[in-house]
Amino acid sequence: MLSLYDLQRCFKDLILNEQGSEVDLCIQKNGLTARRRLNIYQNNCFETLTETLKSIYPTVLRLVGDDFFDYAANHYIKNNPSTSGDLAHFGKPFDGFLADFTPAKGLVYLPEIAQLDWAYHEVFHAAFHAPCNIQDLHALSQDDYGKIKFKLHPASTLLSFQFPILKIWQICQDDSNNEQINLDMGGDHLLVIRRKLSVQFEKLSASEFAFLSALNQGLTFEKACVLGLEEESSCDINNYLQRHLLNETIVNFTL
Repeated sequence: MLSLYDLQRCFKDLILNEQGSEVDLCIQKNGLTARRRLNIYQNNCFETLTETLKSIYPTVLRLVGDDFFDYAANHYIKNNPSTSGDLAHFGKPFDGFLADFTPAKGLVYLPEIAQLDWAYHEVFHAAFHAPCNIQDLHALSQDDYGKIKFKLHPASTLLSFQFPILKIWQICQDDSNNEQINLDMGGDHLLVIRRKLSVQFEKLSASEFAFLSALNQGLTFEKACVLGLEEESSCDINNYLQRHLLNETIVNFTL
């Protein structure tokens, strides 16, 4: 008789890799063979997880089509089983999987598209946060300004891409758009943020991206300014700070 742990392990191996016959002995047949019952469960699991991936990665799906996506999802599910009861968390490493997936090697931009799809999904479901109280900033001594650590909205993320991913994403939203993309036109620095209930993609300059990334990493305002100026000596740090405070990209601060 298998222990509960061994039974669960064997059941997982059988569902994902069709290995393990010990589970058959624990299943009541009742009109269907044990293997047939397991196959039904296996098909339902893979279909549910595949549809979950399609809902999270609609742009990837649009680019590769159903058949290719189903084939890739089958391999992904077997090697990256869900570790949470909440399927909203399923599929986070899909971009890394696509980067190593031999049949997708010709689509060099596909992993970055997956990163953007995941960012949209994650930001949409992220927590709300009250805006920053700017009056509290005004109350600080000027000597403390450089020591401030600003916090970005939890429903935001920063992404830097090698390819023109935002343009590809925009084209994929329009079924009638057949525009050709030159992958050599350069990449994007993006702020992905939910404002109210709308997820927005905002293009950033290299200096603004460096400035916000430093804040997001918990660095001080002084260090963030230095990193922004290293990218572009003529950048307007004050404008960046004011705009992202007013737009509620920045929601809190500490000393």
